[in-house]
Amino acid sequence: MLTGTHGATLPHALRAENFELIRDRLDRLEWHRAPIEDLLQSRALPAVDRMNLSNIFEYIAPNRFRRLIERLAGAARTGARLLYWNMIVPRKGADVAPDRVRSLDTLSQDLFASDKVFFYSALRVEEVR
Repeated sequence: MLTGTHGATLPHALRAENFELIRDRLDRLEWHRAPIEDLLQSRALPAVDRMNLSNIFEYIAPNRFRRLIERLAGAARTGARLLYWNMIVPRKGADVAPDRVRSLDTLSQDLFASDKVFFYSALRVEEVR
């Protein structure tokens, strides 16, 4: 980040050895340009098994976070995994919707320890009940 290059930590999607595999599987991607709440409400998605949510919860109010966790859990299959990062605002879906998601703390901590991004305070992996 400070030098303007990725050095040895080039993201997997940008590594030359992954180019052909990614290109061959582009038909598996489906793009939606809409707020996630609108997409979930439209029921345009089939039930999902995995969600990489980046750090979208960082910028929303606590009540909106709770509602969004519940909607995400409702759109997912039982056993689906949610993955997201905390930066400054500590968020944990299992704290606001324990009947819908459970935290996979050991996995979260192990993955966070191997994460190469220094500006996040936590990585959360949760499972839909």
